[in-house]
Amino acid sequence: MKGFVRVLLFWIPRLLGILFAFLISLFAADAFVVDKPFLEQLAGFLIHLIPTAIVVAALVIAWKHSLTGGVLFVLIGAAYVFQTLYHSWMVALTFGGIPILTGLLFILEGIIA
Repeated sequence: MKGFVRVLLFWIPRLLGILFAFLISLFAADAFVVDKPFLEQLAGFLIHLIPTAIVVAALVIAWKHSLTGGVLFVLIGAAYVFQTLYHSWMVALTFGGIPILTGLLFILEGIIA
């Protein structure tokens, strides 16, 4: 049973990180509209992918160094919560809670392993 828990603690935060990166990268598609030049749309698309790049970088770090990556994910989630808390607590909970949960699972894996 301990081996099964370790496997779950290894894969669940990594899958959550990948799915969260896919989720936030979907919002980059709103940069493409009909009435703008293509290069301007492409620049907007790349700018919208900056949060995805940050999450992917944290995921790459967390893949090998669980504690460090876990702290990075918690900081990413906390930054988003503090940035959006006054606008909508549901959005803050959704987009801040997922990386915080992911980070806590990475930290738990680092402590147990």
